[in-house]
Amino acid sequence: MKKEKRVKALEAKAKTVGDWMKIKRLAKNLTPSHVAGKMGIAASVVLAWEGGIYTPNEKQWQTLSILLSFNVRAYASYPTG
Repeated sequence: MKKEKRVKALEAKAKTVGDWMKIKRLAKNLTPSHVAGKMGIAASVVLAWEGGIYTPNEKQWQTLSILLSFNVRAYASYPTG
């Protein structure tokens, strides 16, 4: 339960989609390399998403939603960079 509260507090502080993605990834104890491996992309791409340099395409968002357990529409309003 403590972890859930901590994650919710961090999510509330997220200012961008990248911040939010990183928080969700860390909450699942996943590395950028692990996420990238599951998606068939380079870890540098995951880091670029988290840094606001790029954003995932629709298919990548769908895969992320499964890996990180979230509803894509819930985070559509976050700024990208």
